[in-house]
Amino acid sequence: PTRCAGMHGAGRPARSEVRDIIMAVIDMCDLEFVRTHYNNLAEHYDSFYAYDKTSEIVIQWLSLTPGDRVADVGGGTGGMAESIWKSAGLNSPILVVDPSEKQIEIAKHKQGVTTLVSSVDEFMTSADVKSYNKYLICFAVHHFPDQQRVFKMMYNCLPTGGQVLIIQFPEKFPLPLWKAALAKRAKVEPLDNTVQYLQEAGFTVERGEEKCHRTIQKDKYFTKLRNRVYTVLELFTTEEIEIGIKELSTTLKDSEYFEYDEIYAVVKATK
Repeated sequence: PTRCAGMHGAGRPARSEVRDIIMAVIDMCDLEFVRTHYNNLAEHYDSFYAYDKTSEIVIQWLSLTPGDRVADVGGGTGGMAESIWKSAGLNSPILVVDPSEKQIEIAKHKQGVTTLVSSVDEFMTSADVKSYNKYLICFAVHHFPDQQRVFKMMYNCLPTGGQVLIIQFPEKFPLPLWKAALAKRAKVEPLDNTVQYLQEAGFTVERGEEKCHRTIQKDKYFTKLRNRVYTVLELFTTEEIEIGIKELSTTLKDSEYFEYDEIYAVVKATK
C-alpha cells in the first residue's frame, strides 16, 4: 500500500501534497488515467507532432523489410505507424494498440494501419499477439504498470530474431519546460531499469541516442503545454501552467519561432 507522508494540521495532508502524491503514482501506472489523458488529447494530437524524422529512426533501428509484421504498442492516433508503413513499404499493415478509444478511432482512418483498443497486458494475452515479429514502443513504456512482466511476455511471444524497439525521452528532458516541471519529470523510472528488465527477460540489448533538430512556433509550443501534451503536466493546475509558461517565455529568444534539439534515447532488444 502507498503511504502518504507529510501530514499537516489535524492529520490532513496539504492539498498540493495530495495532488503530487496521487498524480505521481497515477501517471505511471493507472490505466484509467492514461486512457482519459489521451482521450482528451486525441482530437488535436496529430497537430502537435511531426512523425517523419522519428519514423526514419524506427525504420533504421529495426532494419524494416517488406515482410516484417509490426505492432505499435501505445501507438495512439496511428500517425507514427502510418508514416512508418508508407516509408518502409511494408506488405502488412501495422497494428496500433492503445487503450484510448478516441485515439484509436482516429487511427482507424490512417493508411496501412489496423487497430486494437487494448492495454499492453491485454494485448500480450490476445490470440494474435504471436503474429508479429517486431514490437514498437514509442514514448509509452513509462505507462506500463509492470515492465518486467510485459517484457517476459514479449520475449515468449516473439520468434527467434524478433525485436522490441523502445524510444523515450532521456531522463534529462530535452524539451523546453520550466524548472518545476523538469523536476517532476526527472522522477520517472530510469531507462537503465528498462534495460535491466529486458535483459532479465532474455533479450540481447543495444542502446543508442538519436537527435532531431526542430523549429517550432513559440505560440504553438505553448498551446501544446496548455493542452498537457506531456503527462507530467497533469501534475499542474491551469494557473500553475500559465505561471510556468511565463517563466519559460523569458528564457527563450524574443522571436516568433525557436529551435532546439529533440533527443531520443533508443533501446533495441533482440530475442
